[in-house]
Amino acid sequence: MANVTVRATAPAAPSTSLAAGEVHYVNTLNYLRVRLQAQVATVSVRPYYEVDRDAGVWWPLRGDGASTAAPANVTADPTVRGGKAEGLYYSGGLSCAVVLVAETGLVANVVRAEIQAADGEI
Repeated sequence: MANVTVRATAPAAPSTSLAAGEVHYVNTLNYLRVRLQAQVATVSVRPYYEVDRDAGVWWPLRGDGASTAAPANVTADPTVRGGKAEGLYYSGGLSCAVVLVAETGLVANVVRAEIQAADGEI
C-alpha cells in the first residue's frame, strides 16, 4: 500500500514533474485498491492514470459523465466508520503513474490516502 497526497485537480503535467508523494507507479493486471480517511468534512476521490507520459495526459479511472454510473468515487465521511472508506476499481490492467484527485471536498480534510495493486487479493 503506497501513501499518496491527494490532489485538488487532475495534473496537467507529466508524472515526472509532479511532487514526490503525489504520484504512484502501479503494475496491476486487474484491480486497483484505494483507501481514504477524512476528518472534519466528507471527501471523495477518484484515481487518475497517465495515458501519455511525455504529454502529461491523465484519464479518470472508470470515470463517466453520468454521476450515477459505477463505480462511484471513494468517499470518506468523518461521521461514518471513523472517516475510513475503501474502493476497488477494475482497471483492465495498468502499468503507469496514478494519482488520487479529490472530486468533492477539500484535500485539507484528507488524513490518509493509499493506492495498491490488488490482483493477488481478489
